[in-house]
Amino acid sequence: MSLMAMDVTTEKWQEMICEPVYSKFDLRSINLLAVGDEGGKWVGSSFDWVEAKQIERVLDPFHINIAIREAYRKDLNVPDTLKTLYQDGFNAVATELQRLKDKGSASARKAKNRCWGVCFNN
Repeated sequence: MSLMAMDVTTEKWQEMICEPVYSKFDLRSINLLAVGDEGGKWVGSSFDWVEAKQIERVLDPFHINIAIREAYRKDLNVPDTLKTLYQDGFNAVATELQRLKDKGSASARKAKNRCWGVCFNN
């Protein structure tokens, strides 16, 4: 199922999600609903009205790749870092990302902190 809307309120968006989902699924009987997203807070709040027992946000590889490339391209071998991330998990690269997070120009640090928030908080 795919939905798209522009210039709608959060409440209207939540209603738009719930209507087709509830017409096809009994979400109260679902133990885990995995929601693919790009790390924005709006995605998580989009499912506030859904009554699944547990909702997990799953950050998609496309947005992980963009966040890490934009933030760390001058500090890391990004392809190797991404390979390690996908093979061994976030904890395998977290120490190095954290170590480099506060290095570089103000804009570089801002990008790294944004990347950290996207990857670590999701």
